[in-house]
Amino acid sequence: MQDKNLIKYQKYKDGVKIKLTKDGRAAINDCKIDLLEIKKPEKWDKKWRMVIFDIPHNKRKSKDALRWKL
Repeated sequence: MQDKNLIKYQKYKDGVKIKLTKDGRAAINDCKIDLLEIKKPEKWDKKWRMVIFDIPHNKRKSKDALRWKL
């Protein structure tokens, strides 16, 4: 994880502190999308749904993860 720049070690006199980086937080958020589950009803109510989302281009990974989940 350290090689992928997901965590950072900080050494102190009494031990070591491990901290998540921005990339690490983004990786965790991607994992949360994978846990998202949409329940399928037993019978279709004959209504169509449209999903519109606006995620900035700099959050491309999150945007793609949501798009693929849908």
